[in-house]
Order: sequence, then C-alpha cells, then structure tokens
Amino acid sequence: MLTRIATRRVPLARTLARGLQTSADTTTLATLPPSSSSQPFKLTLHEDSFQAFRCDKPSLEVEVTKDMLVDMYTQMTMMRRMEMAADALYKAKLIRGFCHLAIGQVRQRSC
Repeated sequence: MLTRIATRRVPLARTLARGLQTSADTTTLATLPPSSSSQPFKLTLHEDSFQAFRCDKPSLEVEVTKDMLVDMYTQMTMMRRMEMAADALYKAKLIRGFCHLAIGQVRQRSC
C-alpha cells in the first residue's frame, strides 16, 4: 500500500529572501540634503561603525556632498568588478601564481 506524503510548496522568492541589517541602516542625516549636488551636508554614522584599539575613534559626523557619495559608489563598484574579473581570469588559469581577492571579506560583527 502506497501512502502519499503531502508537501507544502513555498514560493521560490520567499525561500531566497533573508533579512540583513547593518549599521549603515541607522545612519541619519544631521542636516537636510541640499538640492545642489556640490553643496555639502552632514551625516551622522551609527556609534558601532568603528571599533578602535588603543587609538581614538574618528568622528561619527561626516560632511559630504552628493557628488562625493556618487564618486565613492562608482569607485566601489569598479573595484568590485575588477576583482570579479580577476577571479574569473584566475579560475581560467590565465593569471599565474597566487591571486588574493577581497571579495567576501566583509567584517562580521561579533556579539
């Protein structure tokens, strides 16, 4: 006699979703951002943004412009793409020797 096992189907999007919270989620605007992209405004970073050992922490209040933020993001994505390309070339054995990448080297917060 065969028995039928009922299975519950879970949508794929629901199984792949996961929650992630970083200290960047709690960054606040100290002043309202201006309409001009070159005019500076202040951000206040979360108190856990930096950990210091035998030295002073940097200031958590940062003055930036929209242009500076876009430039930082552009540089960050360019570096990430370069590392992904280097990884692909290394795996294809087109780069000789050792290839150390920083992909996935994000600091994990210890509790």
